[in-house]
Order: sequence, then C-alpha cells, then structure tokens
Amino acid sequence: MGDPQVYTLLYREDLVLKRFREAAKAALAVCLLLMALGACCYMTPQAQAEKDKADAPRMERMVAPALIPGTRSEMNSAGFWIGLHPFPDRVILNRDEIRELNGDIRKGLKTTHDLASYPMAALGGDLREALTRDLSSIGAMTLYLSNGDSVDGELLSGIEKNMGIEGIPQDIKVRFGFVVKSADQRRLPTAERFYPGRISREFDMLQAVVLDIGVPIAVLHTSADGNWHYVVAPYCEGWIADDRMAFCSSEAMRDYLNRTPFIVVTTVRGDVYLDPALTDYCDRLKMGARLPMVKEHETPVIEVTLPRRDKDGACLFVSGYLRRRDTAKGFLAYTPRNIILQAFEFLNDPYGWGDLNGEQDCSSFIRRVFATTGIELPRNSLFQSRSGKPVADFKRETPLEMRLETLKAKGIGGMTLLWMKGHIMLYLGMVDGTPYAIQAMWSYMETVGQKEVMKVVNRIVVTNLFLGKDTRHGSYMTRLGAIRNVEKY
Repeated sequence: MGDPQVYTLLYREDLVLKRFREAAKAALAVCLLLMALGACCYMTPQAQAEKDKADAPRMERMVAPALIPGTRSEMNSAGFWIGLHPFPDRVILNRDEIRELNGDIRKGLKTTHDLASYPMAALGGDLREALTRDLSSIGAMTLYLSNGDSVDGELLSGIEKNMGIEGIPQDIKVRFGFVVKSADQRRLPTAERFYPGRISREFDMLQAVVLDIGVPIAVLHTSADGNWHYVVAPYCEGWIADDRMAFCSSEAMRDYLNRTPFIVVTTVRGDVYLDPALTDYCDRLKMGARLPMVKEHETPVIEVTLPRRDKDGACLFVSGYLRRRDTAKGFLAYTPRNIILQAFEFLNDPYGWGDLNGEQDCSSFIRRVFATTGIELPRNSLFQSRSGKPVADFKRETPLEMRLETLKAKGIGGMTLLWMKGHIMLYLGMVDGTPYAIQAMWSYMETVGQKEVMKVVNRIVVTNLFLGKDTRHGSYMTRLGAIRNVEKY
C-alpha cells in the first residue's frame, strides 16, 4: 500500500484542478453571455434616440381637487350665476334672428353647412387637396398605436392606398344620407387609434367628432375597400364607417329635415328606444340632437322618427322613443338663463377629445349647449371664436388690467365666448372682480413647491380665470386671445 500522505496530497491536487476547471467553465459562460447581451442590446443612434425619448421623464401629473382652486361650492350651481345676471330671461335673438346668424356664420366662415341646400356636385380637385393635406398632417406627427408601436410609413401607405385619392373624379356626384348609429368621424379611414405618446391614451389624433343619429350627410367619396365614406355634416367633415350610415335621395333628406314639429335633446345623453315601453334600446343622443316628432304618448314618452339602414344600405324610417323629460318640443328660447342651465347639465361630465368615448371636448361642449336654441356654431374652437359679435382681440402683451376692464364692461354671462389658442370657454360672470367661466377642461398647470405640475381635471368645471397665474404659461386671463358675444353684429 502507498503512503497515506501521498494519497492525500494527490486527492487534494485533483480536487483543486477539478474546482479550477469548473470555475473556468463558469467564467467562460459568463463572458459569452455578456457578449451576447451586448450584441442584442446594441442600438443605432436613431434607435437610441427613440428609446431616450420614450424613456424621458414625463411631466409630473397630479389629480386636481374636486373643487377647483378659487371656486366656491355654491358656484357649481346654475342658480348662483342666474341670480347674479342682470337680465337672465331676456331673449337675445328670436327665431328669425338666429336663422340670420346661422346664415352669416355659413357665409363668413364656410365651416358649417345647410345640408338641405347642399349642391348636387362637388369639385374633385378640392377634395383631393383636402385628403392629401390631412394625410400629410398626420404623417408629420410622431404617433403610436394602442400596442405602443410607432405609426410608420408602411401603415400610412396602406391607409393612403385605401383612401383612393387618385381615383377621385374631377366632378363629384354628391350622394346623400343619414347617420343611423352614433358615428366616430375620423381624419383618416381607419378605426385604429393614433396617440401622441406610448403611454397616454387620452388623445386620439384621428378623432374629429361623434355624429348623432339623424345627422344629415353629403357623401363625397368612398374608400377602396368600401368600408368608409368621406362625408360632409352640418358642422364638420371627415370619414365615417359604412355601417353607421344609410343612403337616401336628396328629396328624402330635405323632407326629413323640414318635418315639424320636432324635438331637441336637452339632457347630456338621451337614450332612444325602438318600443314605447322603453326596453328595446337603440342608441343614445347627445344634447342638441334634433329629430322629427310623431306624437306625445299618454305615458311620459315622446315618439320620434329615426333613420335606419336596410340590408342593402338604403335608408328607411321607423319610430323611436325617448323620455319626455330628456327633450324639448322645438328649440329653447335663446336666453342667458337657458344657456347657463344647459351648460350646467354637463357639470362634472368627463372630458373627451373629439368626443372620444362618447364624451365632449371644449368646443363640442359649447356647440351642443348653443344647439339647443337652434344656433349652429362651427366644430372648431377658433371658428367658434369668430362667430357672432366681436368684443375684443388681445395680443400676448395686452395688459391684464385692460383685459379685465373689457370683460367687465362687455362680457355677458351665458352668451360670451372666451377663446385662447386651442381652447374655448363660456363666460359666467364676475365675483369680487374675479372672472369665472364653465369649460370642458383636460388639465391646468400649478406650482407645487419649487416645480410646476399638471393638475388633471378631465371633466367640465367652473373655474376662475386667474388659474395658473403662478406658472410660466400664465393665467387663463393673460392667455385670452378673443372675446365674442353670440349675437348679431
């Protein structure tokens, strides 16, 4: 037998060599893994820039309080402002004067349309130019899909092909019809939502507005796949899905639009049913929607005429039913009281860019409130600010004192519109020298400690116009660009 010490030394040497080999293998594996990860993680400068942009810290957000700073709880009541008004029940414009105002808006701004007298032909060149402009505008933005992927050239090329711009004839034969189910009107013929950020889902840059049942439309063009139509509505134009509309003759459309009596929806949302027991739900109508009335039932129900779609896409007319309390027979009188009451119907209702998810943004809110009186304001806030009687236009450097003096002297609660770039509000009045408005607001800026944060409101609220005064953007009052009274010149 050998020396036990020699066997012990040999054993220990084998053990050391074994452990060394195992350590070397592990180190090699780690090196290979790091090399592989380095290869996978390498980015081109362009890709790295995109990642840096996506990973950049977002502006800090905080939820705004239920009661907006500077607003007292009693101010969230229509009666508070009606009680302060010098003439709440004065009729600002009668029916003939409203028709004249609507005509002036159509003629001067060319952004609203009387579908009952819409021409039977349109210029193809104008439509091609408009569609190309919309596509280019969207293509110039950095936008993202719902899954976070970027909107790329390949996707836009497919949409452009489906738009069929080159196939638009020089002279377009206009077809007519009605919206038969609440319809998203889109800037491009796709239901895909295009967002300005990978995470944010509040703003779909393709969303224009929601059209109610019964809205008349002039159809100028159809997509290559037949699923979308480019249509002109009374206050906007864009693409709507084929299954949301039905075709009819121009005569049938005029007959429907001229029927009397008619009802106007006066609640924020009025449910419409297909049976007088109000159990067979059809859809919802937003404030300002107008439908021909058939009769008032003994029960608290109003029967109306609805346009519907047959299996071939043609329009047919059936009876629909709404709760009487959600409607008015004919337009409301245009008084400050009625406008303020209708505006406060929306109080705390959610904000929705382009009526996204069935809600309303700042200009839709204003348009729908005034629609209950028969006033046809444009869809866009800038054009709304050019409707009616000019009161003042301000430059950024206009002193605050001059702004306040003008608003105090010429602003009238319930009929004065306050416009700033990209936003519009309804003036309510002044309390202790502070001006107030009701508006569909997404957010405002506020200084918290040493930094500015975004206070997300996301609803319709009463605010004072000094909100934001301690931020770099300035207060609403110092950012006002125009004051207009909704009345005749």
